[in-house]
Amino acid sequence: NQTNTQGFVGEKKFACQACGRCYKFKEGLYLHQKHECVDTEIVITAPMMSRKPFLCKPCGRRYMYKKTLRAHQRNECGKPPHLKCPDCPYKTNIKSNLKSHMVFSHSNSYV
Repeated sequence: NQTNTQGFVGEKKFACQACGRCYKFKEGLYLHQKHECVDTEIVITAPMMSRKPFLCKPCGRRYMYKKTLRAHQRNECGKPPHLKCPDCPYKTNIKSNLKSHMVFSHSNSYV
């Protein structure tokens, strides 16, 4: 579901077949098709699953690196979130996720 055209270094060479938007990297196209493109109903799972071989059996999440899987299992999986956003009901176990949430969801308060 992508067009890979030969071109100069730095050229955006991965194009969305549904809307024509181009990306420099295959991952950018994948994320666009999965989360942004309203013109496509493409289901994209197989290519990224092979890039994320480490499966957390209890919850089904996949990771590219074994150390990331281990961190997930140690800090997140099966544990109730203990960090809460002061402005909304959002909860997480990861401090950096809470910080990102606060910046992107409540940007007027945290800029």
